[in-house]
Amino acid sequence: MAKLQIKKREGVTENAITMRDFNILVDGQEPSMITELNINMTHDGFNEATLSFYVDDLELDGDFLAILEAKVEESKKGLKKK
Repeated sequence: MAKLQIKKREGVTENAITMRDFNILVDGQEPSMITELNINMTHDGFNEATLSFYVDDLELDGDFLAILEAKVEESKKGLKKK
């Protein structure tokens, strides 16, 4: 499981409200260009976080693209049958 840490940045007032006001670390690394952070905390101890961020550079493996294309075609066939 990953470790999520959220701490108020030094010098930020107590009225901090935007993500810029906090250091957000995942396993000790600070992801850049975060656009959204959702946290779900449950009573049974299984916490969940979803992090969205912009990507400057996207590199996709050819095998991954082939698998993705096959899934899309399979999905299209399923929709036509309905």
